[in-house]
Amino acid sequence: MEFKARDCRLGVCAIESRTAATVPLRSLVSAHCRHIEPLCTSSDRQDGLAVGRSRLARFLPRRFLAVLFVGLLLPGWLSAEPASLIRMVTGSDYPPFADKAMPGQGIATELVRMVYRERNQPTKLTITPWNRALRDLKTGRADVAFPFVPSFERHREFLFSDPLFHVQSTMFRRHDDHAFPESLEALSDVRICRPTGYALIPQLRYRLQMDEIDWVRPQTMKSCFNMLRLDRVDMVPSNRRTGWYTIDHSGMDPSLFATWPVFEEETALYLVVSRDHPEARRVVREFNQTLRQVRETEAGRALINRYRSPH
Repeated sequence: MEFKARDCRLGVCAIESRTAATVPLRSLVSAHCRHIEPLCTSSDRQDGLAVGRSRLARFLPRRFLAVLFVGLLLPGWLSAEPASLIRMVTGSDYPPFADKAMPGQGIATELVRMVYRERNQPTKLTITPWNRALRDLKTGRADVAFPFVPSFERHREFLFSDPLFHVQSTMFRRHDDHAFPESLEALSDVRICRPTGYALIPQLRYRLQMDEIDWVRPQTMKSCFNMLRLDRVDMVPSNRRTGWYTIDHSGMDPSLFATWPVFEEETALYLVVSRDHPEARRVVREFNQTLRQVRETEAGRALINRYRSPH
């Protein structure tokens, strides 16, 4: 192929071949001008490079803004946060496990922090409504969320850690109300209160006739128990710790409430990671390894036992 220099002053030494193809090769200005002397002079090379730098200087800001714009569209996992930073998200009004009004924001928050301190990993905690916490995981704004009970839908979208806490799920009712059938399957035309963002455990959801229940969805668990006290709902599903803790710390008389012995089911609370997270399995695996170590420490055992329900 034969080459000749058309103009080295353009800053993109345009090289023309027999095929009449014109190839802009700014980076080859000096190299090609050396090989096609005397068509390109030393002055030509310097002028070409100077013009090239000038055009490059004008081009770089636009290129930088384009890269910045694309970066804003990327998932949060690819953001500029330090690689070792764990972005945690949790909700509130789920005592004693997660509540912004409690010391340490609840024992689940304290336990997760303890695990990452043991790993020497910095953390950043955000407290949001429960539904948004899971959305933040799916959109990459957070790495881990806690504490969550399992459900069919959640298992499709998230990986679960080893259990943070084992809890006993039950149904709360008024102590003086005995008009209940002998099985969950027979429940119908009852008012059940479940706060927004709270999921039913699979064992309960599978057995209830969901379309025959009058669901009441306030914002907080405290509202549910207050409506139960006022006979505005008939039942409140909750784990024992959260239910009794909410009653005890809301100024309500515990003697007004009782659990329904027909339904008692053990479940657990977990830390979860989106399956779309590029390091999801590693994040869960490393968390589990350190969680087991923390449970064996004196501080870990004290934390787990600190808020045990007296009921």
